[in-house]
Amino acid sequence: MQTIFRGPHTLHPGHEWPFAFDLPTHCAARSQDSFQGKGGFNLDPFQDLPPSFQSDKLTIGWTQECFVSYELEANCTREKTFAQDLSDTRRLDIHTTRDIERPETNMKSTSRVIACYSPALQPGREDTPLSVKDKLKGLFTTSMPVARFQLKMMYPSVGIQNRPLPLFLDVEHDIEGSSNPCPPMIYLQKLSIELQQSTRIQCIRNDFFRESNVYRDWDDTFVIASCDFSHQMDKAPPITGRIDLRQTLNTSIPKRYKPTFTTFNIRCEYALVIQVAVWCGQKSLKAEYKNDRFTLLAAEYVPRGVEAGPVRDAGPIYPTYLNHDQAVPAYEAGSSTVQPPAYQDAKNS
Repeated sequence: MQTIFRGPHTLHPGHEWPFAFDLPTHCAARSQDSFQGKGGFNLDPFQDLPPSFQSDKLTIGWTQECFVSYELEANCTREKTFAQDLSDTRRLDIHTTRDIERPETNMKSTSRVIACYSPALQPGREDTPLSVKDKLKGLFTTSMPVARFQLKMMYPSVGIQNRPLPLFLDVEHDIEGSSNPCPPMIYLQKLSIELQQSTRIQCIRNDFFRESNVYRDWDDTFVIASCDFSHQMDKAPPITGRIDLRQTLNTSIPKRYKPTFTTFNIRCEYALVIQVAVWCGQKSLKAEYKNDRFTLLAAEYVPRGVEAGPVRDAGPIYPTYLNHDQAVPAYEAGSSTVQPPAYQDAKNS
């Protein structure tokens, strides 16, 4: 609590009292809250302050909700007779920082084996749309030309807010398993990047007959980015080798999605899901890739132990090396050079 002015004073429209305050760097649970550490919750009494957070789930018979809220309250006491005191409350959107300057991207590679059966794989019919008869014949794949290939996706286990995720798509043809020794052309038709948020809460229940903790879990899915070339295949990028999907769409995760964090009674975690559809032999073929343990870090970097001050950008992340001495491009900072605004002194008018 901070007193910024003590009268007497006659208020006029537009009068201001500038002030500033420091947020604590750590939080603590109330002594009467008997939270338990099982379920992946953090019981460290010196844990970092969590970001502002809001999540809820409505189900039949249940309303599940959790939040981390920071509120700033201003009060003006007036001493005149019959004068009503003034009060206002503003909710602050608090963003946390990360203490890892250049995290390892921990790239993963997953392959999906795809078999495309289509008469359009016959020489001279590559650009011929499939007729109804051709589609019916597709029910009997043993008599159709076939192209087999592996669709490979490389994706990270760690991401940073407002930084493009390094995503790479590659194709490896299986010539021996295909009916034609000449590999067909494959195009990227659709791409969707999803962030699946898993929320788990711990509630203390003290009923008349029993005393125990209650746990609730729910998931939310957010589409981070997507593209669809279905109606303009002439613009669809061909997959003739490894392609960097950052050149196709913006793969950045906006700051409105909070970093991965765990407190005494709230746990927020993520999974990264990538859905791909490719066009081959006049047919659409789908594949899905999922990283169940995806860590999202805050955009701004502040070294641990350093006093609070203006946050700064750590710059490009060091490259991560995979098998066969194959280097993956590092995270790149966004095109904008404008830094996020620092907290300004609040004003009450």
